[in-house]
Amino acid sequence: MLILRSLVSLLLGSIGAKTTPINTPQILRIGTPQEFFAQMVLERLPISEKWLYRVYFGLTENAIAQLLEGGLDAVIATQKIARTDLEYQLIHEESFWLVGSPQLNIPNTANIQQLEEDLRSPSGSYGASLIAYGEELPIIRRFWRVVFGKRLDLVPRIVLPDLRLIHDAIALGYGFSVLPDYLCIDTINSGKLQVLLKPNRAVTNQIWLAYRKSERESGAVRLLLDAFQTLKQIAAPDRESFKISQLEKEHALAIINWRYSSPYDYYNFDAETIQEDLHYLIDPKNDFWAILNLQGELEGYCSFGSDGQVPGGDYSNEALDIGMGIRPDLVGQGRGKQYAQAVIGHGTSQYRVQQLRVTIAQFNKRAQRVWAQLGFKQVQKFIKIGSGEEFVVFIRKVSV
Repeated sequence: MLILRSLVSLLLGSIGAKTTPINTPQILRIGTPQEFFAQMVLERLPISEKWLYRVYFGLTENAIAQLLEGGLDAVIATQKIARTDLEYQLIHEESFWLVGSPQLNIPNTANIQQLEEDLRSPSGSYGASLIAYGEELPIIRRFWRVVFGKRLDLVPRIVLPDLRLIHDAIALGYGFSVLPDYLCIDTINSGKLQVLLKPNRAVTNQIWLAYRKSERESGAVRLLLDAFQTLKQIAAPDRESFKISQLEKEHALAIINWRYSSPYDYYNFDAETIQEDLHYLIDPKNDFWAILNLQGELEGYCSFGSDGQVPGGDYSNEALDIGMGIRPDLVGQGRGKQYAQAVIGHGTSQYRVQQLRVTIAQFNKRAQRVWAQLGFKQVQKFIKIGSGEEFVVFIRKVSV
């Protein structure tokens, strides 16, 4: 009996020695392209004492090999490499646009064939201005073949194996390239880049989360799938571009006379205070801007700073407050996210901030959905001082 007790004691002791303490954080190893991770993934990773993140940059092929060998727990993949023991979940679809430096004065971008000839002509002023990821022109040759129906044979001026550096080189005036929409939409809307072509026949690529089938219910995989839910909702940000311009008196007069139907008539300006409202809107210190379409027509307006705050809310944490209004006849057409992205792009280009904040009337569920789809999280609910109306506050960190 003594021997049996000793064996049981020894066995339980061994099991206890190998058991991981409940509070010990788990390591989550992710393989990923560095540009997509920096721009789209990093801000979505939950900050938790339960997890330690280890991120490895590289090509999808190499990362998948490490996943199969057990060296990684998950891979953010730019292609599906078929294996029976792997599973893929779509997390995002990126579209590619032809973009250039604002200094490129191309006379007619509407004529696609003429645009193509201007860009690749070695005798022209643009032919030597191509910026590429590699000498083989990855992405660019595919774009050229799909959009122009031609093979591109052009020696790039600069080769930079980092899409973010290509983006920066274009903004600095070095030339043109093909970039994914998520990387350039903000700088396009702020005027630091110009769109040369958003093709009608979209050139797209799907981004996947890859993991071992045996791990589909693991905490690591569930954590990442939950974190990437908002990525599925963010399609190509905008098939049109909006210009954010200083709000002029004529814009302000138009806005004051906009009339919304119930329940959005809450946002109508008071007809008895037209002059006061006019001076308020055009006063530079209130930081109002006009949202114009490509034809220069007013489609909305936005503000940055204290105008976006409502009495009764807690605004002690530092953030850029955003206000936005859309022309009544354009409301409800499903374009709210496009307007909001243009406004975000302009705000983050004008101000060095860590967080963005919007305050929305509780009844306005439509606006709340738009900002939530762009990664904003509700952090507060309060009653407006003097009115009894309920408001909610949403906050989002500025993208890396």
